[in-house]
Amino acid sequence: MRDTLLGLDARLRAVRRGYAGETLALFAALAATLMLVGWLVGGLAGVVVALAVAFLTTQVLANLKADQLMRMQGAVPLASWQAPGLHRIVAALAQRAELDARPRLYLLPGGVPNAFTVGEDDEAAVAVSRGLLGELGQRELQGVIAHELAHVQAGDTRVMRIAGSLVHATRTVGQVGLIACALAALMGEPIPLVLPLLFFGAPGVAMALQLWLSRRREFAADATAVGLTGDAYGLASALVRLDHWRSRLRYLGYALGTPPSWLSSHPPTRERLNRLQALQPEAFLPPPPRRSVWTWAL
Repeated sequence: MRDTLLGLDARLRAVRRGYAGETLALFAALAATLMLVGWLVGGLAGVVVALAVAFLTTQVLANLKADQLMRMQGAVPLASWQAPGLHRIVAALAQRAELDARPRLYLLPGGVPNAFTVGEDDEAAVAVSRGLLGELGQRELQGVIAHELAHVQAGDTRVMRIAGSLVHATRTVGQVGLIACALAALMGEPIPLVLPLLFFGAPGVAMALQLWLSRRREFAADATAVGLTGDAYGLASALVRLDHWRSRLRYLGYALGTPPSWLSSHPPTRERLNRLQALQPEAFLPPPPRRSVWTWAL
């Protein structure tokens, strides 16, 4: 058992280092895209303005409080007396994650299984839907909550807020560039065709990078969740159940078809399951067959 835990810990450390490197590389690519567009619009001054737009957007989004975001989603606070077992799970996992404060719990009224995290540090909050609480068992629910607390531990809300600000700034500066190209063309000035194409395509590139970053952070949160619970199978089972629910909704016509993986903020479930199994292969081994008294008698 001790060797198994040591092996899991070593795999988790290696995986986390890889995801941290990918996050830095994607941030660098996002920033480079923004600065390129700013440079094409106005040289060094354009770069400064582009970065200022991204900074101001980040500050505006940072002022949105977790309770405001939860109310916008229709979520209400979930008191400890309403779900004592769930609060115990959150308290235990928050302690293992060494969070400064236990995230507050909110309840979504919908019947569709869902969970998400908003806020940062001691202002973080986790929302779970009635459908999630009714669909998942305790082991699976623990895996989902651990995944959400992993986002809190890693500061993923902040990470994605900054990434979103870079995308917004790229789109804004790109639109300014397109307007400048149109005005120059109306005045009869020659404009290289590649310039408006760059202004038009850069926001799409930035959005693709943001979605890629989101998918990598989901993988990282899965890995951290396994470290918190020591149970990759519980989270994997929850992912399978949630995927079945989405399939049923698509079959009934309540949801659109599955988008291409590069247009999704979450990785394909199959890929997540494969990575969870690679982290803790022993958790996915079938249990030994039960032997009856007749078997022993033979």
